[in-house]
Amino acid sequence: MDAPTLSFEELTADYPRYPDVYDLFDLQVEDDALVDVAYYMNRCPYTVYPETPLPQVFSLFRSMGLRHLPVVDHDGRNID
Repeated sequence: MDAPTLSFEELTADYPRYPDVYDLFDLQVEDDALVDVAYYMNRCPYTVYPETPLPQVFSLFRSMGLRHLPVVDHDGRNID
């Protein structure tokens, strides 16, 4: 018996599960109200590729004490 298959569109139809903050409120942000956080950012964060084995990802989280781990393509762009 074959397992049922789902297309990517069917799988992600309910995502994102949480609305974007801009959808909740009519936010009109003035340029002078923005905060530059570049000073606090890590300019070279740890990243992984979509095909990175899960044990390696888990090891990075545990050994480095990470809270976030961007998934990027091989050109360094975020995967949405």
